[in-house]
Amino acid sequence: MRLISGLCQGGPASGILFEISVDPLLMTLEQLEGVVRRPMRTKAADGRVGEREEAVVSGCVDDWSVEFEGPRALNMGLTKIATFEIASGQRMNREKTVIVPARKLTKAEERACRAEWKEIKISYKERLLGIFIGLNATIWDQYSKPVEKFEKAIELVNEVRKNMSLACRITVANVFLIPLLQYPNRHFFMPQKLLQHVTGLLLNFLTRTKICKLGIFSHVKKIYGIKVELRDVSLSNVA
Repeated sequence: MRLISGLCQGGPASGILFEISVDPLLMTLEQLEGVVRRPMRTKAADGRVGEREEAVVSGCVDDWSVEFEGPRALNMGLTKIATFEIASGQRMNREKTVIVPARKLTKAEERACRAEWKEIKISYKERLLGIFIGLNATIWDQYSKPVEKFEKAIELVNEVRKNMSLACRITVANVFLIPLLQYPNRHFFMPQKLLQHVTGLLLNFLTRTKICKLGIFSHVKKIYGIKVELRDVSLSNVA
């Protein structure tokens, strides 16, 4: 088949065609021997809850991940991917493809992992869908970027703070500031030291009264009749 034109960026059909083209690969990887399978809860249409094993294979746009049991299964998967490249004409971004081991590998194990792709990177800390994974990933890594964005946002809103009412400042905090920490909070508990830093910045934005506690702004509706209340920073992750 000769292709003479593609789709415009953002074209509504592009996402559908992409899914059609990559779904066979994801399904092949799911059925591959040596891919880790974990029990997953299921819910039937009648409300009954059950459990079944599912392969740990995920694909979110161009961020894909597969959990293999070892080098043999990994190389089988890489062979399938190479076959898919030939059949589809698509190319994997090998520079961004990374092996993230669940434990420290020996030199022999590293060589075994590179049997198919000689230059594939092995790393003990990588970011996948906004979350750091790997042996060297720490809780501080998970919050470094969100807190940096939070600090910059606080700095910006502080410049116009004097023009805001208390209700407006609470609304700004609820809509533009606290949500910046929501994604990591869905996966982790914010360290106490970090929580104190964040709540201190937030309190200073809401009020210059030093003796005031942040928690009071979660009850101003009941106390003062203000029609907005501050969301709980440490529990903003509750789904």
